[in-house]
Amino acid sequence: MDDKRRLNERKFSNFEKLPDGGRKYWLEGMTMILTKRELADMLMRYTNREIDLQSLISWAEDMMRDADFENGSFELIRSILAHIGLADVREFGLSWDDCYDYLHRLGYDVKIELVEA
Repeated sequence: MDDKRRLNERKFSNFEKLPDGGRKYWLEGMTMILTKRELADMLMRYTNREIDLQSLISWAEDMMRDADFENGSFELIRSILAHIGLADVREFGLSWDDCYDYLHRLGYDVKIELVEA
């Protein structure tokens, strides 16, 4: 464990393990506020294959249980998280079109760019 992580774990009483191995820390009595931008970032990480579907589902379930949502965006964020949380059920799934639609509803346009491997 590196020194920064050790220091943060002493300083903060709570943390969330992120799918990429990082951690998000907060103080006791403080609630995480999930913003539209953070949700869009996670959708982009999934779309770009930086995280797998199960990691996205697990994160969405954690956010539904533990986080408060950005002011004025409760219904939007909740509905998107709820669908992501069901993505491991065959009848629901999570398609590219779903991600595109969610990002658009969150206020973002998606542009695909071809990059040589």
